Amino acid sequence: MVIPDRLSIFPNQSPTRIGTLSALVWDNCTNALGVTHSYHIRLNLMDSQLGIDSPHHSERLSNAATFVRDGLNMNVDAAFSVFNSKIIPNNLGITSNKTYKGYKEPEQGEILFMYGIGSKGRLHSAKVVETDKELELNAPIYDSIKSTGVLLSPTEPDTKNTIFCSPGDSGAIWYNENFEAVGMHVAGHRCDKTNNILPFMYPITKVLEVLDVTMLTPEDVANL
Repeated sequence: MVIPDRLSIFPNQSPTRIGTLSALVWDNCTNALGVTHSYHIRLNLMDSQLGIDSPHHSERLSNAATFVRDGLNMNVDAAFSVFNSKIIPNNLGITSNKTYKGYKEPEQGEILFMYGIGSKGRLHSAKVVETDKELELNAPIYDSIKSTGVLLSPTEPDTKNTIFCSPGDSGAIWYNENFEAVGMHVAGHRCDKTNNILPFMYPITKVLEVLDVTMLTPEDVANL
């Protein structure tokens, strides 16, 4: 397994509020190449341009992608943006051996891993405990929505006072040991019983369906 490069995505007008770039996808409507990410990082409604931070560039790439649509009408805090013409995925470190091999539905008890900006690249693992969890999500850009997704928990039941995700991880992919994408990270949820900050994610199949996009395969990326 090769871990994808840590790529952050940010609104041009709010460079300090960042999230993690999710999946490389095709737009089912236009066949344009783009990315999925959390919607709530778009704090400036007047600016549809997003930037990308990559380890392969010494400076931030402003105007790297243009916002196209979101999933808020389905209570899904996810968005899709199309790469602008100057952006070549390979230059961002998105190569075929760092592309998820596929995707699948989450399963109860499944162990997943996440690599996000907020957690500073540390590999976290957690297991699926609730596949139909409803949470009220809050963000300045949309106030609040009731959203249904998947709640993860520690792999050991007696784990306490542990943070499994951090601000900036929004949008990161949770994946399994077969390097298949399973979910997109949305937020942290504090568990009153253990004081853990637990990850809340959307099934990746739900994100792809709501945004009407298709995830690229390693073969697709190799042929770009």
